[in-house]
Amino acid sequence: MITLSLPIYFNTGKSTVLIGSNWSRNAHFYMLNKVKKHYHKLVADRLKEFEPIIGEYIVAYTYYYKNISSDGSNVISQIEKYFLDGIQEIGLVENDNVRFHIGSTWKVGHQDRDNPRVDISVRGVLE
Repeated sequence: MITLSLPIYFNTGKSTVLIGSNWSRNAHFYMLNKVKKHYHKLVADRLKEFEPIIGEYIVAYTYYYKNISSDGSNVISQIEKYFLDGIQEIGLVENDNVRFHIGSTWKVGHQDRDNPRVDISVRGVLE
């Protein structure tokens, strides 16, 4: 099983933003690309010791929010996109299409004002 935590806030240089679909809908393409590269690097750096998953896999997300009014699915959807693209890019999975990525679940952990994040675990179906 592969596990890691990813932050849900990003410092753009002008402000700190909550990464989610509302933010990405309005972000400039330059900033979207910068954030995507940032998350891909985080994934690559944190998962370099893990062996690739062969075949189908399932991903589980636990959301630790800073603000009680945050929208979990808004955040998870964007983090999932960066994460899945990242693990495919570094060869931890063959692909993130429906042939291999056969499901995801997410749940709310609890409020964590000091370390808002998404904890992620990936399990190969054959494990």
